[in-house]
Formats: sequence, structure tokens, C-alpha cells
Amino acid sequence: MKKKQFKSKGKEVVVVAQSSAASLSDKSTKGKQQAASPPGDVVTHLEFPPPHFLLEQAEKEPNRKLLEDYRETINLLRSDKGFSFREIAEWLTQNGVDADYNAVYRVYTKGMPDDEVAALDQEPADS
Repeated sequence: MKKKQFKSKGKEVVVVAQSSAASLSDKSTKGKQQAASPPGDVVTHLEFPPPHFLLEQAEKEPNRKLLEDYRETINLLRSDKGFSFREIAEWLTQNGVDADYNAVYRVYTKGMPDDEVAALDQEPADS
């Protein structure tokens, strides 16, 4: 059995691989109960996820430049319609554009003067 679970952002990375019966008999717990993994499995905790896992995760990320193509739509929804950044991200996702509220915020504030961005950051979080 080969099972891999990789999670990023400070979460534990676990690799479960099938081991031979001989190696398990050498590492016998002598009467102690085996931990959460089923017999025959070896659990290895890694400090960092493997490079191929991060590559797969990066390929799944939305194309942020694509979101910039929707700058006018984002501005209309935010300024004229009063949508929050989360609502805009949800609306775009429902309409086929993969977006998160942070990316929407970055597109909306790109090119804004610093004082306008600071004033925007002072608004309540649900705005």
C-alpha cells in the first residue's frame, strides 16, 4: 500500500508506504499496541514536501494574470454595485473565473495611490 498525504502551510506531511513483514517483526512493539496506522504500514514524517508535490500544487493555482483581464468587471462590482472582495471572488468563480478574494483585492488596488489603498484597508473586513 502506498499512500501519500501532503498538505502545505504548516500542516503535517505524511508518507505511508508498504513495508515487508520481516522488517516489521524486527521492530516489534512486544505487547504494546500499534499506533493509528494499520499493520504492515510505515509512517514517515517529512519536514518539507517533495518538489513534485509542490509542482503539482503550483499547476493547480489560478492564473493571476488572467484575473487582471477582469479589472473593469471587478471595479464595477466593487465601486458601483458595492460587492465585497469575497463576494466578487465568489461571483467570478460562479461565472467560470477561478479567483480568491486576495487576488481580487490585488487586482483592484493595483495602480491605486498609497493613500487610497490605506483608506480602503481601514474599511470593515466585510466591505
